[in-house]
Amino acid sequence: YAKMIFSQQQNPSVPLCNSLIRGLSSSKQPLEALSLYQKMLQSGLQPNNLTFPFVIKACTKSSVTQYGILIHTHVVKCGFEYDSYIQSCLIHLYANGKDLHAAKQLFDMCSERDLVSWNSMINGYVKSGDMERAGAVFDRMVVRDKISWNTMINGYG
Repeated sequence: YAKMIFSQQQNPSVPLCNSLIRGLSSSKQPLEALSLYQKMLQSGLQPNNLTFPFVIKACTKSSVTQYGILIHTHVVKCGFEYDSYIQSCLIHLYANGKDLHAAKQLFDMCSERDLVSWNSMINGYVKSGDMERAGAVFDRMVVRDKISWNTMINGYG
């Protein structure tokens, strides 16, 4: 349905694309969000800082980390590499894809770390069986939530 709406538009706009990509990235068809992103680029539209979080979310949800790396290069080319929300999404992508080296590099670059980035790092280390590093990240957190605690408890369980 989203593709149909997009294809029927004479001059699709970035906000329209963002809305459609957002919906698809949260659906059971996240790959469709990536397909729509490609169509957006092919139509000459320039993604903005609201486009990338949902495209990255679709990559994470679809477990297509390699495509996420390509999106990361788009983020840099568009000048959004220091956007804290986009950084947090990328950290989650890399940690979820078990590229903890890339996730840690981004995490260390962040000027503002939110709970998602902290929890993504902890979860990545727990999934890889590195409880020492997971604990070190957990200990550095100023604010912890249920996800932080549950991830650590599950790691030791």
